[in-house]
Amino acid sequence: MFDRALGLHQQAQFVLGEATDVYSLGEVYERQEKLKEAHASLERAVDLYRHAHFVPGEVMVIEKLREVSLLLKDAQKSEALLLPDTKLFEQDEPSALGST
Repeated sequence: MFDRALGLHQQAQFVLGEATDVYSLGEVYERQEKLKEAHASLERAVDLYRHAHFVPGEVMVIEKLREVSLLLKDAQKSEALLLPDTKLFEQDEPSALGST
């Protein structure tokens, strides 16, 4: 759906419509928890709104981009917490429980 609308707006050289399509796609990606795709789509939408000189759209997308950026950082932090800390398993000294 978005691809068709986006293609038509690009064909018509309607930058404001293209920006709105790309922004909406970013929102869909966010709801699907595809945060990297959402971030990329929203960055493109900001550029398109700037090109169209439509400040309200630019501000709206920047706010959404800030939200996605925070979610993306939290997701990256969460992933890092899931990785085991190998240093906990490496011991140079015998454990208090005894050694073999």
